[in-house]
Amino acid sequence: IPIMLGDHLWVGLLTGFTAFWIAAMAGYNLGYCLYELLHWTHHATGFAQRFAPGTVMRVRADLHESHHFQDLAANFGFITSFWDKALGTYAAPGVRRTRRSPSTGAEREATLSVQ
Repeated sequence: IPIMLGDHLWVGLLTGFTAFWIAAMAGYNLGYCLYELLHWTHHATGFAQRFAPGTVMRVRADLHESHHFQDLAANFGFITSFWDKALGTYAAPGVRRTRRSPSTGAEREATLSVQ
């Protein structure tokens, strides 16, 4: 939250705390709250598991689950893989990846499984 407030103040300083600033920050906060609600719903209720394997919602959810349970260094995105692909953290299903631990230097192979 402190980073979020810092962003709000920075934009406010640039725009002079105008009506635009109020609208932009309200929209940002609403969008972020909706994202967090969807993210929480996925983790807390297993909502995405109600969709058939191979559907967009199920694949997105499975890729994000792989981030938590198979490879913490991949598939951060919950709504989209755009940033994972842009930043090189996307792990495609069925592809073996070799990861090196930053703390121990040990190598580990993992294959991402998605339904």
